[in-house]
Amino acid sequence: MLETNNALLLVGDAALYFTALAALFRVRKRIGLGAFFCALGVMHFLETYLASYFYVALPLGIVTSPGSTVLFTGKLMMLLLLYIREDAVVVRQPIYGLLFGNVLLFALAFV
Repeated sequence: MLETNNALLLVGDAALYFTALAALFRVRKRIGLGAFFCALGVMHFLETYLASYFYVALPLGIVTSPGSTVLFTGKLMMLLLLYIREDAVVVRQPIYGLLFGNVLLFALAFV
C-alpha cells in the first residue's frame, strides 16, 4: 500500500511541476523568459539533490528518485517545448547556464 501511495505522490508531483512551469511558459510574452529560466534553475538544484540522496519504493519492487523521474524528465520536456515554440538560440541560454552552474559547483566543492 505504501508503494502505491508513493506512485500517486510522484504522479501528483509531476502534475504540479508541469502546471507551474507551463503557467510560467504561457505568460512568457508578458513577464519574459527570466521567470521561467529561474524556476528551471532552482528546480535543477532540487533535482540533483533528490537524485543523489532520496529514493522511494514503487510497486513491483521498483526503487526510484523523484529527482530523476519527475524533475529531470519534466525539465527536459519544458526545454523541448521551449525549443519548439521559440528557437535554438533561446534554448541554449538555460542549458549553458545550468552547465556553468554545475561546473562552478563542482569547482567550489574542492576549495
